[in-house]
Amino acid sequence: MDHFTVSSPFVWQPAPTVVPAEQASTPALNAVNDSVNSLSGLRVAVKDLFAIEGTATTAGNPHWLATHPLAQTTASAVSKLVSAGAEVAGKTITDELAYSLNGQNIHYGTPQNPLTPERLPGGSSSGSAVAVSAGLADIGLGTDTGGSIRVPASYNALYGMRPTHGRISTDGLVALAPGFDTIGVMTKSLDVLERSMSCLFDSPVTDTPALTSLVVYQKAVDNSEQASAANQWLASLPIARQAGDFSQLEQLPLAEAFRVLQGREIWQ
Repeated sequence: MDHFTVSSPFVWQPAPTVVPAEQASTPALNAVNDSVNSLSGLRVAVKDLFAIEGTATTAGNPHWLATHPLAQTTASAVSKLVSAGAEVAGKTITDELAYSLNGQNIHYGTPQNPLTPERLPGGSSSGSAVAVSAGLADIGLGTDTGGSIRVPASYNALYGMRPTHGRISTDGLVALAPGFDTIGVMTKSLDVLERSMSCLFDSPVTDTPALTSLVVYQKAVDNSEQASAANQWLASLPIARQAGDFSQLEQLPLAEAFRVLQGREIWQ
């Protein structure tokens, strides 16, 4: 079976409704909390790993779709965005079972990269990234286990954030590797990114104790694509210092450890 490109990043979209103003009532899916209405007027594209009450979840795989019932509840991450005023634009294509960074799906198609149609959109939150990049949504809700927010964000010229693991509840999410799965968003503007992430956090951000020292593993910095900028930033911090013998760290198979541990969780 060959991969194919599709023009729409959505696998499901809510049916449009026209309600007379005098009879208007807010649908449950798009209920607005007037006290916290920071996302009013914004559309959110939801990666098809999140449950939305009354809809199916494909997880990018037809067999998963055929063997799982319609959702009876809505994932808490989706509910939080909706409660803040966002409107669900639809559920979006994901790489099969979210296990890829390419953005390709052999069953539902590869969402076309709006900026460079001949190139991959990046995955596995491909559909959500494409929806935002194409102007079909303002917020792309996705997941990041090993880069699935950061990669499609970079491929589609978006801001993307993978917060600390466990910072946002994964309730109602089809898991890939629970020990690494993290919910995040992609947007065109930092303002929308900040507002949407603030709505998703399970608890308010509080002040943290001031750092008194920061030990830097210089080789890790030097090997990054942003080495120059990172070194300039570190040089400006009086608390940053190079200390101790880090030679043993160079021998640690960190990438291999991540691959094995992630793979074990996926298999389970």
